[in-house]
Amino acid sequence: MIRRGQRQGILSRLRNLFRGKPPGLSMAEFEVVFQREKALADRGKRFFALVVFFPVGNEPGPLSELARIVNERLRTEDTVGSLDQEHLAAVLPDTTEEGAFALANALISQIANAGLHYDFKIYVYPGKERGHGHPHIATGAALRKDRNLKESSGSHSKSEDKMPGEVALIRSTKGVPSESGSSEVANLGEIRSAFSSCTEEDLQQLFFIPISLRKRALDLIVAGSALVLLTPVFILVAIAVKLTSEGPAIFVQQRAGQGGKPFNFYKFRSMWADAEARKAALFAENEKDGPIFKIKDDPRMTPIGRFLRRTSLDELPQLYNVLKGDMTLVGPRPPTLDEVEHYEPWQYARLNIRGGITCIWQVSGRSEIGFEDWVRMDLRYAQKRGLALDLGLLAKTANAVMSGRGAY
Repeated sequence: MIRRGQRQGILSRLRNLFRGKPPGLSMAEFEVVFQREKALADRGKRFFALVVFFPVGNEPGPLSELARIVNERLRTEDTVGSLDQEHLAAVLPDTTEEGAFALANALISQIANAGLHYDFKIYVYPGKERGHGHPHIATGAALRKDRNLKESSGSHSKSEDKMPGEVALIRSTKGVPSESGSSEVANLGEIRSAFSSCTEEDLQQLFFIPISLRKRALDLIVAGSALVLLTPVFILVAIAVKLTSEGPAIFVQQRAGQGGKPFNFYKFRSMWADAEARKAALFAENEKDGPIFKIKDDPRMTPIGRFLRRTSLDELPQLYNVLKGDMTLVGPRPPTLDEVEHYEPWQYARLNIRGGITCIWQVSGRSEIGFEDWVRMDLRYAQKRGLALDLGLLAKTANAVMSGRGAY
């Protein structure tokens, strides 16, 4: 069934058939196109370049006129859309950095002749491991300077010859060789840092899904009220943990938040104090697939810890994470940093949205579910997110906690 927003988009495009080619997609429509191209690239089926036009000077000129000029020059498979009220972007499938630069540089001359004042940046995804150019972002001015240097010297310029901040290298997928020849995995946080080093902050929204004011208000009201009402429970659980094993009552661990940014994640301690040190010795007994580590009868668990896990009481301190804004009530479970290091490219998409205490996975069997299905559930939530879905998942979470299914 076609939703109302989709229907309006289709009708809008049908009207534009009788008015000529539209100047560009809206921000929401363009984001869908971008995410589709990125998903295809992550699956290894294709690559693409993204050219972003940004204003230069106090009066750059109307964005609609810029969109018209860019649209007239592009291929039928290319897509033009708005990033915001000032920035225009074009997705160029199966296009290398050289091809994107040739197109954008020619367009800049045409744009200047029309009295508009814009420059561009190029982002090539996913990387040179598949043989199509360095995965990096650079301003048009830096790229033009680099090519002028190449032409004058007759040799290829290395990345270290460029001015700091003009080019930001991104190792965007597993197995991309770095300058030292090693192989690294970059998360979305590294990509975000590379974007921010290029002066403009125009691509952040394409990677990260912002939390709505309504959702944030729900987080503050529910988490704040629960922390007050459950204070006696917090005190009793903390005393029980301290009396039954040595170590702190609260376990603090670094987890990957939105975009892979680390934050302090709080739980009531359910394992012995040396649990992290003993983890490596237990890898052979891991019962889960993918990068996650789970053992149903984990020998590191304390007696009170098994009860806390089964009743989910160990998760209560995360209400403080929600209050701080590190997490939300409903969203993908924040992974550990070592888990993220072993993600496949497409699995990074679950970090686009802020992590939460509960989500579809928690009400569907938790640890009984394989990792890839878990990620697909998180991606489905990201697509269908909304207040009604959040309230429904919160209600189902209560039943899941009572049943204890998959909680270990």
